[in-house]
Amino acid sequence: TRTWTTCTICGSACRLEVDSYHSKVKRVVGRIGINTGHNGGYICVRGRWGWDILYSDKRLTTPLLAEGDGVKKITLSEAVAILKEKTERAKVNLYIESSLTTEELHLLGAVFGTENVTSDALSYSMALDGIAEITG
Repeated sequence: TRTWTTCTICGSACRLEVDSYHSKVKRVVGRIGINTGHNGGYICVRGRWGWDILYSDKRLTTPLLAEGDGVKKITLSEAVAILKEKTERAKVNLYIESSLTTEELHLLGAVFGTENVTSDALSYSMALDGIAEITG
């Protein structure tokens, strides 16, 4: 199955084609000449090969809380509540990596205030705008 999607590995938001077989990603490619996105169909090494993290046994799929000598799984809402409690008396500005979902960023913004939460995708986007302005 071929699916057009947006790369989430960095803030560049390149358009790419994901080829899957039996619901598992097998290949990720850009389509030069077909893709009209800002990258013209080219994708970086991380975009082409970084998808293997989906199937890594080291990938965290739920927040973990240190407890004694080990850790326990908690929900995202519990993790955000604990983070808010620990930083309650401090001025907090969060600079979040771009791999978080929009929903996760929205949740953090609702807790800490949208003016205090930003993503590296924003600065990356601003850098691309600046390069486009200089180079035309």
